[in-house]
Formats: sequence, structure tokens, C-alpha cells
Amino acid sequence: MPNSAVLIVDDEPLIRETVVELLSSAGLSTLEATNGVEALDLLNKSGHAIAVLLTDVRMPGGLNGIDLARIAQRTWPWIKVIVMSGFYDNGPDGLPGNARFISKPWQAQEVINNVLRAQSEFAAIQTGAALH
Repeated sequence: MPNSAVLIVDDEPLIRETVVELLSSAGLSTLEATNGVEALDLLNKSGHAIAVLLTDVRMPGGLNGIDLARIAQRTWPWIKVIVMSGFYDNGPDGLPGNARFISKPWQAQEVINNVLRAQSEFAAIQTGAALH
């Protein structure tokens, strides 16, 4: 599914734009949301076309990144989830089972590698499902 996208959720415009630029330069399609509620709306509309959810933990709007990750895992189990934060005390232990964790500040290549790996896992699942 080459048209699958990465949904980037972060309330900080500079971080969101940087990640979009990094992933676009790696040849990936991206969607953006400024908070969890906006991301959930995008997932409801386009969840079938999203391969990876890359979300910050702390965001305004009443739905943080951990809750968003849990909802995504429950509702769209094929979506690979990457959570990033500089303030999340529980680290990867409090994340849903299918989620990866990236600590802020991150290195550009770390984000690209994690997203490409998640995208590859998503594609493998899609290919496997198509064969059945």
C-alpha cells in the first residue's frame, strides 16, 4: 500500500513542520494534526490510509498522545504507533503494546529510521493480508 501516510500529531508547529519535512524528504506521505482531537477526526476520516501514527504525549485539547495511541490501537490495529516526548515519565512501559517510544530531543535519523521501520512492518502486514 504505497499511498499509506504517516499522521504526525504535535501542538508545536516547528516540531510538526520539521518532522513533516524529514519524512517527506524520505519519500513518505504525511498528514498533520495539532492535537489529539484533530488527529482522531483525521483517523475517523482516513484511518484506512494511515500506516503510522507519530504523536507527542502532551497536547492541549483534552486528548493526550497516550490516550490517542490507545484509541488508535483499539480502533485501527493495523496502524503502527510511535510516541515521542521529553516529559513522559513512564517511558515505553505505559504505552500500548504496538507502540514505540522516542525521547525528545531526538535525532532526525532516529525519527526517520523508526518511521521507516514501522512503515515496513505495516506494508508486510498488508501484503500478508492480501495473500490470504
